[in-house]
Amino acid sequence: MQFEYENIKLIRGLPIKSFFVDISSREFHWHNEFEIIWCLDKSVNFQFVNDKFTVNSGDLVIINPNEIHSLRSLGESSKLYCLQIDLDSIGDLIFNLHDNKIVRRLIRFDNSFSKDLKMVLLNIVELTVKGNDAALMNAYSKVLLLLSIILDNVEIKQNDINDKSGNKIYSRVNRTIDYINKNYNRKITLSDIATKEHISKYHLSHFIKNNIGISFQELLNRIRLENAVNLLINTKKSVISISEECGFSDVKYLNKLLHEYYNTTASIFRNTGKNILSNNVTSDFFSDCLKLMKDGIK
Repeated sequence: MQFEYENIKLIRGLPIKSFFVDISSREFHWHNEFEIIWCLDKSVNFQFVNDKFTVNSGDLVIINPNEIHSLRSLGESSKLYCLQIDLDSIGDLIFNLHDNKIVRRLIRFDNSFSKDLKMVLLNIVELTVKGNDAALMNAYSKVLLLLSIILDNVEIKQNDINDKSGNKIYSRVNRTIDYINKNYNRKITLSDIATKEHISKYHLSHFIKNNIGISFQELLNRIRLENAVNLLINTKKSVISISEECGFSDVKYLNKLLHEYYNTTASIFRNTGKNILSNNVTSDFFSDCLKLMKDGIK
């Protein structure tokens, strides 16, 4: 079975990504971040390597870091709120979640502490939407409060230290992603990383495809494109300058990827990118989801 590694971009100044999504399915994937998902309307089937269950409207699901999972809506699609937290950015305060995993992933809507979690999640949404420094600092404190509620109320279990093969896979994936993130602005080859990992280029190529779900070149392109997209939206740098800064050999290649992923060009994306990146999430959709959150707390 092939799994996809999800490379998550966090909110400026915060160790989180917070978003609403209307989704029909998501194939097996995994990421380094701790995640909590709130099902806002139609039921969803969640599947893990050794577990599966149905999540109903109002239920919460906890996803441990590096935990392979998939989901499928029981309707045409389901509205979800997702909060992904980079535990490494928070530090030793949450060591219990670093070295252990949540055993009971599903929190039913009528659970005694479910409402407390939902109130904090709603606070985080409202504060991150404000986006000013004071609001973001307050949102950070809410993230810590959320984690403390979880640690106080759920069963945790020490990770299996004997699972050396799994730990090796995650470690190598993380090193590969980290190397590309630090060096995407210059010429990188598969051989560069293979040499650091003390394996053959052939072995590394298959490792990346089997464990991240895409080829080395696709992975490199995505990371370069993510950084180019950020610069197009948030700076006034020229397209040529951005292309060079992100490691592209030619502006034409940047435009080719923008067309492939977003069906547009760099010059057009500069003016419309924020709307494109929102996955066409309209203000009405956001308002509907926010209302579902508030109704779910009453």
